[in-house]
Amino acid sequence: LQFLYLIGSGRITLLHTMSDYPGQPKLLRSLSEAPILAVGSAGALLAFGAAEGYLFQRARMVYPEVFFDQFWFGTFVLMKVFLSGVGCSMLAQAMYFKYDPKKMEATRFYKYNHSGIARTVAGCATLGVGMSLACTGPTMLPSALGSGIPHGPMVLAGAVAGTTLFSVLDSIGVPLKPRGASPGQTPPKAGGALRTLDELWSSYRYDQLALRLGVGLLAAAGACELLFPHAQDVAKYVGENGTPLAAGWNPILAGIPIGLGQVALRMITGDGQGGSTSIEQWVATLTFGLLPSSSKLVMTKLENWWQSIYVWGGTLAGGYLAATAFNEYAPTSADINVPSPLRAFLGGAIMFFGSRLAGGCTCGHGISGFAELSIPSILGTAAIFGGGIATGVAMKLGLFSL
Repeated sequence: LQFLYLIGSGRITLLHTMSDYPGQPKLLRSLSEAPILAVGSAGALLAFGAAEGYLFQRARMVYPEVFFDQFWFGTFVLMKVFLSGVGCSMLAQAMYFKYDPKKMEATRFYKYNHSGIARTVAGCATLGVGMSLACTGPTMLPSALGSGIPHGPMVLAGAVAGTTLFSVLDSIGVPLKPRGASPGQTPPKAGGALRTLDELWSSYRYDQLALRLGVGLLAAAGACELLFPHAQDVAKYVGENGTPLAAGWNPILAGIPIGLGQVALRMITGDGQGGSTSIEQWVATLTFGLLPSSSKLVMTKLENWWQSIYVWGGTLAGGYLAATAFNEYAPTSADINVPSPLRAFLGGAIMFFGSRLAGGCTCGHGISGFAELSIPSILGTAAIFGGGIATGVAMKLGLFSL
């Protein structure tokens, strides 16, 4: 109804795109100028999102216990996906920069996002706490919902509640929201602050550093597999309950295509990967843009739609396709360990509140920002794991439970 109202009142025209930002790639254009191209871009986003959701399900990242076990070092599925994904993303983006440095530079959103290191780290640590409680991440949640994971709806309800609370508090004067530039815009540095590693080590270009670091991360993923082999994780879950958890793909093989797909996303959207902003866009649209904090995110332009298309269309569909193809849809609590409804709701709320405070989530800071060599994102990624590990270890030791 809200969507129909906005169309009827002329507030949604679907004529504005990411090309409105100076310096942005112009692959997305207005529907009036190039309808086939715009529809093709939306189709590509759905396809890439579906592939990612499929990989999340096959790597077992949608299952609560696999996700939570990472945070107390019971398994290393998430770490392997992260290392291989970011490593391949750096390699692919180094090649993109070598081919067309101006376009790659224009997509480095986290180079121009002035969230501030303190706010980014605090928000990411909060995000990590929420992830450990919710046993999922902002971009993994749609795949979990598509796979029929039982606690997914409560996490989603918490996500909407946490995002709404953030927008309301920021709108009434609590200074929470990062004040940054839009993608493609280059504001002056505040106090000469360094924002990326290639600014810190100015003798190296982005591609030179990204290539070296990418190789290093892939080597770290290989070392992680040698020390903690995938077969060990499989044996662990077979020994526990013999559920479908034991049939997952090697997480490194899932992380590689996720990382390589980052360049295609940048070419289509002019931005890196993200997911949590989509919920704030929903809140902005459903409140008619009345909350000043999120009024610019009302879904009247294509740049405010692409995350929903990619994440809530594609990734959700990919999770569903993988689960049904392997007869694993909607496992019950007899098959897997599921967080309580209270824990799932609170985890979702804390997770998305933290992502909004940080101005990015696990994919925003952890995949895109890290691969862009953003210093706040690199520190924020460490904070995500720090917050998650502290919470996971505390719960495992019985210090608290929900």
